[in-house]
Amino acid sequence: MSALSAVLIGFSLWVVLAWFVRDDLDVAGFFIGLLLFCFLSWLFLGPETETGRAQRLSTEARERAERTPHVIREADGCKVYAFKANGRDHYFTRCGGQPVPTLTSHSESCGKNCTRTFTEEIK
Repeated sequence: MSALSAVLIGFSLWVVLAWFVRDDLDVAGFFIGLLLFCFLSWLFLGPETETGRAQRLSTEARERAERTPHVIREADGCKVYAFKANGRDHYFTRCGGQPVPTLTSHSESCGKNCTRTFTEEIK
C-alpha cells in the first residue's frame, strides 16, 4: 500500500469518527482522532519486511537489466540489441562493431478516432 493510500485511509477514518461524535467533538475527540490517524499511518508505513525488501530488490534488478542493452540475435557478424525505455522495447543493430541506423515506429492514441505515428532512429 502506498504512503498516500495510508494517509487517505487514516484521514477518512478520522473524518468518520468526527462525524459520529460531532456533537461532542472537543479537544479530547480531536486528539483521539489524531491518535487513530497516526496509528494507522504507522501501521501501513511501518518498517519494510524481509519479504517486501527482497521483492523490491528483485524488481529493481529486473528493471535495471531490462534497461541495459543486451544481444537478442546474432547472424553474419551483426548483432541485434534490445532494451526497454519508457515502457517500450527498443532495438538497434551493430555490424562489425559499426552502428547501423535502425528505424522503429509505433502508434499512440491521441483521442477519439485519432492516432499518431511516431518514428524513432537509433544509431
